[in-house]
Amino acid sequence: MRYEKVPILADAFVVLISGYWRLQRAEKAVETFGRMKDYECTPNLDVILLALAVYNMMLKSNCRLSCFTITILIDGLCKSGNAQDALNLFDEMSERGILPSKVTFTVIMSGLCQARRTDDAYRLF
Repeated sequence: MRYEKVPILADAFVVLISGYWRLQRAEKAVETFGRMKDYECTPNLDVILLALAVYNMMLKSNCRLSCFTITILIDGLCKSGNAQDALNLFDEMSERGILPSKVTFTVIMSGLCQARRTDDAYRLF
């Protein structure tokens, strides 16, 4: 669809992510969530709630969470205007012993600055 210049709505991603979630393919659901930016599609509330449900499913099923997976979720939260949730997730990384990458720091700091929360971004230095 991307090659035919057909715009893809967030609802299409909800359908795909939901399908992966029902099949308990959490990593694929998170990967799909991360690909929204490839299609210039901003996550809406439904997508964010679904992504967080997938994240919770991963926690409950003791899936190994990676920095990459969490960074995708943080990016989506920031882009959808949920800077506080993104910051909470970033803080949770440390609690779980997951070291953030340079990309993670860039994503969260950019998201916080765009949300006009520069003091929060500064404290991450």
